Parts: sequence; C-alpha cells; structure tokens
Amino acid sequence: MNFYFASTGSRGSKTFNALFLAGSRHMLHSYANNDPVSFAAYCKSCCSAAPDFHLMVDSGAFPMWKSGKRVDLHKYADTVTYSMKLLSHYVKSGRLYFVSLDDIPDGVGRAECLESARKSYSNFEYLYKRVGRGIIPVFHRGESMSMLSDYCAACGYVGLGLGNTLSLPARIQFVTECFDHVGSVKKFHLFGVYNLALFRACPAYSADTASANYSVPIISRLHAKIMRGKKLQKFSTYSMRELRARSMLNNVAAITEYWKGKGVVFNDM
Repeated sequence: MNFYFASTGSRGSKTFNALFLAGSRHMLHSYANNDPVSFAAYCKSCCSAAPDFHLMVDSGAFPMWKSGKRVDLHKYADTVTYSMKLLSHYVKSGRLYFVSLDDIPDGVGRAECLESARKSYSNFEYLYKRVGRGIIPVFHRGESMSMLSDYCAACGYVGLGLGNTLSLPARIQFVTECFDHVGSVKKFHLFGVYNLALFRACPAYSADTASANYSVPIISRLHAKIMRGKKLQKFSTYSMRELRARSMLNNVAAITEYWKGKGVVFNDM
C-alpha cells in the first residue's frame, strides 16, 4: 500500500523535510489556480527529490468550494497539460498523477447530486481527452455504479471520495461495494483517510491524509518512555511530526504485508 501525506508544503519546507526524513516518498499537493509554469516547476522540484518519489496533485475542488469559489476547469487543464508534457517521464513511470476536477454539489438533494456527478464525469472526459494517462477520476458514494465501471474502463487507477461525515462502517461498506463491483484488479485511492481498520477491510492501493493528522505532537507510550527524564522542550513539532509520520508509515507497511499474506500484491507496492 502506498500512503500519500497531504498539505506538505514546498520542497525545503519544515513539513516536507520532516516527512522526507521519516521515509515518506509519496506526497499530495493541492492545486490552487497556480500558473502552469510555476506549478510545473514545483512538481519537478518534488519529483526530483528522490528516484522513488511520487507526487499526486489534487484539483483543490473541495477547499475552493468551502471558500465559496470554484476551480476553473480550463485553467486547471492548461496547468495539467503543461506539467505533463514537461514532466512526461515522471508520468510514464507512474510517479506523477493529477486528480480529475470533481464537481461539489451545493445541496444534498438527489437531483443536485446527480447533476454534480454528471459534471464530474464530463470534467474527467475533458481532461482525459487532453492529456490521457496520469488522470485519476474520483467516484463518490451515492453515484451510479455504472459510472464507476466507466471510470475503470478508461483508466486503472480510480479515487474514492469517502466524505467527512461517513461512519467507519459506512466507509467500509462503500469501499467494499466498489471492490465487489469491479474486482480487486483495479487500483483504488482512498481520499482523506488514515484508518487501519478500513485498510485491513479493503486492499486499497493507496490513500492520503491531511497534515493535521500527523503534525499534532501526540506522544505514544513508546515515545513517552524514550522521553522519560528528558525535557519536553527539546522535542519540537518538527521532530514530533517526523516521529508520527514514521509510526504511520510502519503501520501502512504492516498493512501491505497483511494483504501480501492473503495473495493481494500490486505491481509496485
């Protein structure tokens, strides 16, 4: 299983450096209407950090929607196209992915959700026709399973939007239904989730979580023993972030071995 840390900042930032030192080679960055040239330079800077470094770029649709704005499809497409052409070797080797621009409904009504799903699929078709390989569509709970089939037919790597309000049983049910529908041969990315129970229930190829989940200086019993007799002031948020990231990566590695024991092995896990 591959785990992407989100909201990492640019290469050289404290967060990026801490995660890199912890062993992370998968990071997710959110596009925010950046111009194509500067954003491509950012992607190149990250991908060149290490030969096994992987970068996933999210469209930023959700945070923009929360602020009352929308991501411009054509500007996003221009940025994706420019970056993919400039960094085609990273795209071909599976080290650089761009997430399709999904439409966020303003309401929760059935009609609004269906229209939003239609727009999301239309956005994916537009981006896929322009750049092809390297685009990850996002399938949401409540959308038609036929749409999931269409996404999987177009590409072998599909994101699953689990939402912030779903309970763990509901999340497991949704992801399980997706696997049952298309089979485990497809790669699924779980957006915005770090939950070992969910990872053990379904063999996801990858997942991500925001920095808020690993930047808080949470001290486990093991770390408490290490720190016993030492002044807490010596342990900065920087070092705690690294320790937390190492712990998360160790857990993800254990999940990978768990699924390998069950015969589920992806090509580049």
